[in-house]
Amino acid sequence: MDDIGSLRKTAGEYEFAYPELGLSVCGACVEWALKAVAEIVVETEKLVARRELDDLEMLVEVSETQRIDRASSQSPEDSRLNTIPHCIISVAGSEYLWGSASDRGSTSGSLTTKRY
Repeated sequence: MDDIGSLRKTAGEYEFAYPELGLSVCGACVEWALKAVAEIVVETEKLVARRELDDLEMLVEVSETQRIDRASSQSPEDSRLNTIPHCIISVAGSEYLWGSASDRGSTSGSLTTKRY
């Protein structure tokens, strides 16, 4: 297992460091820091995916290559960013399926008890 980030409490604030992006987020509440990191990572990944698609289109314009079909040139990151976020959460011997509230249009996350 590789660590991709770290969460610490320093001087009364929660700090999440995400070295891959050179990102450090501090907040008074752990959920604020984690939500901010999640939003920043999502927006960064969208920019990267868009830039890669733009690069492919520019390659077509300057070469004799055939026109690229946008749908077929989507990267795995594109489909990841267009999927409702969900996670499996294990706590006290039970497993729950969590789905992002904001992407479903509700005000809070949803936990559904399921066995996996």
